[in-house]
Amino acid sequence: MTALSLHIPNVFEHHQVGDAPSQRLLVVFSAANASSFTFFRSTEELRPDRLHIRDPDGNAWYQNGLAEGETLHDIETRIAEVAQNYREVWMVGSSMGGYAALHFGTRLQAQRVLAIAPQILVDSRFSRGPRSGVKVHTPDIAEQVRAATRTQCTIVFGSFDLIDTYNIAHLYEGDHMPLHIRVLQYEGQDHMLPVRLEDECTLKRYFQQILVKTTVPQLSIPYREGRPLDDTRLAVLRRYIGYMLKKDFVSAYADLKDDCMAFPDWHALHYYWLLSGFRAGVPPRNLKASACALSDLNPGAIDFAFLAAQCCEGSGDVEGTYGYLDRVFGIRRSHPPGRKMLERLPPRPERIEEAADECE
Repeated sequence: MTALSLHIPNVFEHHQVGDAPSQRLLVVFSAANASSFTFFRSTEELRPDRLHIRDPDGNAWYQNGLAEGETLHDIETRIAEVAQNYREVWMVGSSMGGYAALHFGTRLQAQRVLAIAPQILVDSRFSRGPRSGVKVHTPDIAEQVRAATRTQCTIVFGSFDLIDTYNIAHLYEGDHMPLHIRVLQYEGQDHMLPVRLEDECTLKRYFQQILVKTTVPQLSIPYREGRPLDDTRLAVLRRYIGYMLKKDFVSAYADLKDDCMAFPDWHALHYYWLLSGFRAGVPPRNLKASACALSDLNPGAIDFAFLAAQCCEGSGDVEGTYGYLDRVFGIRRSHPPGRKMLERLPPRPERIEEAADECE
């Protein structure tokens, strides 16, 4: 392939800093449903040349290649064609992009990989998985990542997202993790961790610290290294995942109740228990108080806030629904389910009062 044939606008773009390639290439993979390149602004001032890659299908987890007739393997070929001109290759991505960074980074023996909240298991039954009908060629990359001793992998995720936690825990064999893999768990964070990292120190600085200096930036968010959960909590999580994959939310809601009582400080489990109840058809008014209290305790957790909004809406509490949607949009303005909820809500109560005042 030539440089011209490799280039696909807004899908596969090589950005070279100078007239000749620099010593390092940073490959940046986009997350699911991205309309433009993820992390473009956060990386454009970094010194390495950059290769930005976006899945044109949106949420196929790169399984269908980047152009008609291409495959997952053809993406690897494309990257290798560009990477051959560089002494070092680094890769970064979040969520679906984190999966891609780990998969292609370990396949191509990249020197360093930073994966934020990546999927290790690629399964359409997960809420963050390829759309139904996509043929998955890499359902489980755990063994591949563990075996890639030439690639220094840093994996970061938030403790509030138990699906991410489950994926990362799958990398471990008991308590063992190979030395080339470093796992950082940020307490009280969820799948929106990149947003919090940007607020704390900018993603540009975070990437520089991890990839260039191989050190962990000092933030106000506590983190810990190592295995995500102990054996007892991991067993509970695995039970939940079993129910979730079968969409048996009735059993999940019934079974997790005692575990929530046993672990009152495990807020992530409480969220998934309440979410199971909501999906099982438990009346929202029966869940509302607990869902709202959980969000109020953790105002930065977007999923907690949206569940509280759902319970308020289902209970007929319009003002409460708007309040928790405000919290959702304060974290992520483009939250599609929240926007759909907003469209079906009646006018906001205070706006009705303002209109009445104007008429007097």
